[in-house]
Amino acid sequence: MDLNLVILCGRLVSPPDHRTVESGANIVRFLLAIRSETPQNRVDVLPVMFWDPPPGALDVAVGHTVWVAGRILRRFPEVGSTRGSRLELVADHVDTRPDRPLEMSSV
Repeated sequence: MDLNLVILCGRLVSPPDHRTVESGANIVRFLLAIRSETPQNRVDVLPVMFWDPPPGALDVAVGHTVWVAGRILRRFPEVGSTRGSRLELVADHVDTRPDRPLEMSSV
């Protein structure tokens, strides 16, 4: 059995981008910075997409702690004549309360 489940906690890097797509669905895109101390100090910045978020979702300032549960999606965008590859996190649940991680029963 395969499983594609990711739970991350990081900091909001830039203001969330709220959009309505052609189908009428709402999408919020944002960047999440994840710091790790091992094997060396580094910061990974991951793009996150959150489809049809509840009203007021991600009404927080840059630098705020955000918990995200979702799945990894690999896209193959074309830039000019070159086809690239990028990973994104598709969020199913987002929580902006820094001292309270996602409830596992809702994941």
